[in-house]
Amino acid sequence: METLLNTAFSYSGLILAFGMPTVWVCARPSSLMARRVLMTCFVLYGTASIPIVPYAVSRVFVAGLSELASADLPQGHTTIVVLGSGSPWYRGRDGTTLAFLDLAGASRVLEATRVFRSSTDATVISSGGAVGPEPGAPTTGRAMRDALVQLGVPASRITVEERSQSTRDEAVLVAAILGEVKPQTVVLVTSDYHMRRALGAFRSAGVNAVPAIAYDPLKGRAWVQRLLPSMQALALSGSVFREFLASALYGARGWT
Repeated sequence: METLLNTAFSYSGLILAFGMPTVWVCARPSSLMARRVLMTCFVLYGTASIPIVPYAVSRVFVAGLSELASADLPQGHTTIVVLGSGSPWYRGRDGTTLAFLDLAGASRVLEATRVFRSSTDATVISSGGAVGPEPGAPTTGRAMRDALVQLGVPASRITVEERSQSTRDEAVLVAAILGEVKPQTVVLVTSDYHMRRALGAFRSAGVNAVPAIAYDPLKGRAWVQRLLPSMQALALSGSVFREFLASALYGARGWT
């Protein structure tokens, strides 16, 4: 299901969604159904690719949540848990791999760095498993760790969790790490639309965390940019749609 959703809201999905109905229309120009299918794809994908649309829909998950101000940061031994997002990656000729953070992952790392710098005694858990099924695929946890180090967080203060494949996995695996670390406070860093489910999953695993919402990477853009279709907005629509499905699944299984 995860792979199917990722494909649907990608270049591949876009090409398939328009390519197949277009071939149908060309093969049967008189088919009213073919033209309707093509128009439906145009409306759905066109709407989903406008940045303001997924942003507005995602507000359902954000009600009641607020940004963590520097003045509200807990004192004492704090563990900052930053949850993984997608990480595009490439393999070189010699087999070496290189992973990059997507917009959500980058914004989460920036927020984790801000919280770390504002804390008096903090450590970080960078969480996220392999970013693809291929053997040797890099992990999101390690990619975020590298970015945290680049931003000035000492590597010695970072623990990497790289076995998880879902938010539920992250909650269970990180809870085990926290049981050994025993921090006074746990700060959970993730995107705003993902925070409510993440908090529920961690509480279900026995971890009561303070939410630290990552800054929305599209928030600072001019209004005209929020209305222009983009692949980034299409990907965000996929994330929000997946969040609706995941929230229902987690609720049904008692994971929140």
